[in-house]
Amino acid sequence: MICMVKSEQRLPCAFPMNMETVEYIDKPNCLFGGEQCKKYWITKREIFDHESKSGYYRIFFCKKHCVGFTSPYPSQQTVHYLYCAQTSKDFEIIKDSFIDKIKDCMVKKLINNLLITQKRRQEIRLLDYGTGNGRYALIASHCPNVMSYAVDFQAEPPVLLSKNMNNNLRYFSQNEFSADKTTYNIIILRHVIEHLHNPLSTLSDLRQKLSSGGIIYIEVPNFRSASGFVFGNMWPLHYVPRHIWHFTKESLIELTRQAKLDASVHNIEMPLMGSAFALVLRARTYNLFWQIIGILLHPMQLLLGICSNQPTCLFVIARDLNSSRGES
Repeated sequence: MICMVKSEQRLPCAFPMNMETVEYIDKPNCLFGGEQCKKYWITKREIFDHESKSGYYRIFFCKKHCVGFTSPYPSQQTVHYLYCAQTSKDFEIIKDSFIDKIKDCMVKKLINNLLITQKRRQEIRLLDYGTGNGRYALIASHCPNVMSYAVDFQAEPPVLLSKNMNNNLRYFSQNEFSADKTTYNIIILRHVIEHLHNPLSTLSDLRQKLSSGGIIYIEVPNFRSASGFVFGNMWPLHYVPRHIWHFTKESLIELTRQAKLDASVHNIEMPLMGSAFALVLRARTYNLFWQIIGILLHPMQLLLGICSNQPTCLFVIARDLNSSRGES
């Protein structure tokens, strides 16, 4: 079944189309087994789209492959209409506030930890795939000996990058990136693959763009997170219909294995208590008040994750299983 929902706003992007609607496909499919494992499916949740108010969406869960999937989901041909306006939280505007400075520090820490894995190189090529607002790519461009690349589907870079473009920073649209032959020492996929229609194909393609000894950093929401269990249908990281897939530790490992990547799963937290309580209490806007609430309640979120071993998010640092290719 296919249903059509009008997009709230359209701006020019890298995939111009004559349609005025987002197409939703009501045909659930397991990421690994398709419809062949249908007997293992359960309907886990029915979630309202709190961001664009487009209606309710079901999240199915395959008990065999431990992966969730949204239905209906936006078609691959029209999904960009959900993002072209750059008004979703994937393109959060950076305002140089106290909260943004904290986020910048967290980003710098992560990037520095990734750079350590390539410390013997004179120049490090870092790719931020699905850059969103561009925060990671921009901060990486200011690190010593780093050439930073950012990719997203828009033809033009996000505002943060266009205003701060420098000699160590380059932006690709998805079309430009597909044609480019650059290889990378570090590829960051932070909260990206849950949005993709075919994450296995994307990971396999990116593996081919790794330099010898290079790494791919993947971070996703944890569908089994303890905080998500507490907040249920009001948990922000369900994020339907934009999140097509909902990963667990088991399914994330299976995805990297099928992409011929060597990886192990680790726990990581994303401060989300402020967002969650704003949804529960039906706040009209998410502002500084809710951000402060999130900071104050973050220790409770950490405690839930530690006691259950089910944090809000998961990450892997993956390497090519066939890393015998020569240095590029």
